[in-house]
Amino acid sequence: MGTIAIIEVAGTVLWVIALGIMAKASQTAFQKIPKGVPVPMLWDSKRIVVWRAPRPIGLTLLVAIATIAGIPLMYLAKMARDFEQAVIWFGVRATVAPL
Repeated sequence: MGTIAIIEVAGTVLWVIALGIMAKASQTAFQKIPKGVPVPMLWDSKRIVVWRAPRPIGLTLLVAIATIAGIPLMYLAKMARDFEQAVIWFGVRATVAPL
């Protein structure tokens, strides 16, 4: 296994760990938020909630968006031609994963 492959696998591991943490946090929030209470999803610049989603949709959407955002990043990391690009994509994935 080459250095680029190791960096690619490390990026994927970090992404999966971040998704696991998000999924567990969503599950915990789902259990603690009373049924029928909408979840805030969008705020304006004054920190006022602009949009709320129903609890199941809002908490599922968090993990779904993160998964969908990770697919192109995983593809781009796999297409890295040299070590420098692999390190850059690792950094991008490691930075974006917890967001």
